[in-house]
Amino acid sequence: MLFTATQKYYIFRLQTVVCPFPQNLRKALNGEDVAQHQSISKSKNSSQILAITANYTLKSDGHVKVDNRLHYGGINGSLQQAVGDAYAPDPSVPAKLAVTFGAPIEAPYWVLSTDYSSYALVFSCTNLVVYRFEYAWILSRTPIMDPALKQRLLARFRTFGVDTSAFVDTMQEGCKYY
Repeated sequence: MLFTATQKYYIFRLQTVVCPFPQNLRKALNGEDVAQHQSISKSKNSSQILAITANYTLKSDGHVKVDNRLHYGGINGSLQQAVGDAYAPDPSVPAKLAVTFGAPIEAPYWVLSTDYSSYALVFSCTNLVVYRFEYAWILSRTPIMDPALKQRLLARFRTFGVDTSAFVDTMQEGCKYY
């Protein structure tokens, strides 16, 4: 399953507020979710990162292989890759995943919404003492997303309490996908 990150943001803030936990994470993921997607947006702090893709492959143990690739420094910049493992620690909440990229620390990777054919909304939030790290992505099966759909998805994120003011688009035009 290939997704292109349409919208992605990163926020690092010093605050005493804990991460929100969206309550509607019960919808099961299925084989249709396991494919390649492209990022439609990214963090403002990552303006050098272009053509982000996420390839999800269902593994025999029920886990999901996460293969993220991006170009750094421009469309023809160096290709970088991170391969990880995701799984649902609580099978009763199959859309609330934990992901690791080789480190002993797991990060939350919550699929807040998907239509199983064109998009997925993904959110991650981690509390570390008084710091809170948030990441969010709008992922698409295509490099370009209809602007009206993107606006509806941003509004959907806001219903989960996600601040979308820091979202920026991921450059996908002219990118080569591997």
